Amino acid sequence: MKKILPILVVIAIVVGLKFYNKSKVSNEIKADATEQLQQELGPALGEEYVAELVDYAHPEAMEQAYKMGGKRSSEEFDNATYQRIFVRKILEKLQNDGKQDAASML
Repeated sequence: MKKILPILVVIAIVVGLKFYNKSKVSNEIKADATEQLQQELGPALGEEYVAELVDYAHPEAMEQAYKMGGKRSSEEFDNATYQRIFVRKILEKLQNDGKQDAASML
């Protein structure tokens, strides 16, 4: 048991750091996406609605675009995948909310 405990602690730290890094990257990307979308759609739709759009689109886009890596690979963020999914989700939400005219602004 004494030999296993340090190994478990190291594994927990490594896994914790991977999740911390993912969270940090996610927060930075979400802030950038919010800023960009506020500039594009904020005047027409309002800041609250734009924040709602980002909250709707960001989680799935981030999940698909960010790979935490494994034992022998580092984390990886695919910006093109993020943008593609993010825009698709934004357009989906605009259409579901009856705001097709705002979709043409993207």
